[in-house]
Amino acid sequence: LRKYFHLVLWVCNNGSWLASQDVIHCHLTYSSFLGTLVKLWQRIFKNRRPFVVETYHAVGMSIPRWLRWFHARLISSKDGVVFMAKDPYWSRFLSEHPSLKSKTIPNGISFFESEKVGLNAREAYRKTLGIPVDCKFVLGTVGMLRPDREPWRYLPIFSEVAKVFGSEVHFVIAGGGTEKEFNHMRSLVQEYDLEGKVHMPGLVTDSKLPCSIMDLYITLNIGAITGIAAL
Repeated sequence: LRKYFHLVLWVCNNGSWLASQDVIHCHLTYSSFLGTLVKLWQRIFKNRRPFVVETYHAVGMSIPRWLRWFHARLISSKDGVVFMAKDPYWSRFLSEHPSLKSKTIPNGISFFESEKVGLNAREAYRKTLGIPVDCKFVLGTVGMLRPDREPWRYLPIFSEVAKVFGSEVHFVIAGGGTEKEFNHMRSLVQEYDLEGKVHMPGLVTDSKLPCSIMDLYITLNIGAITGIAAL
């Protein structure tokens, strides 16, 4: 509760900066509460910006009724909401709030709708990354390079694999991130003597392409929960 109280103070102290933004995206309860405070600030000071949109992933989950009610009250204050599924409660909620812009974007990828990556495209992508033609194995992963995900943990794993397979293996860590995190990863590549073997192409808009050249996909669990994207 103290955190929520401090959030009220933070919005009061940063209201002008928040009002200069075009869009604020909210996810999870704490962030949703922030978004509601921003909308309240807008009404008090007659600001037109920002547009506040929330993504909501608890559709159909077994959460307490009071919490779901609280979530609904927070969402009702927003300009837009994105759901990852449909259920009777939230369908009724949307019918009761026709002015709330909404969209359902299901989690995951439909493999039946995904086009396979052709041989020429795979070979071209390997060449772009600098993976030699005679490299037999490619290990890799796709994900955001964020400190909380601890992507640096891949490097000691890759180092052990490289000791066994030598020049026959290369590694791909695809995904965007901050320049600070990229520099940290590059320094670890040097530290583990993996220069020329680890390829970090940056932001990926279509994960099929990097995944299509991997012989083994790996992911990390930071905590007890496996990310749904990896599954």
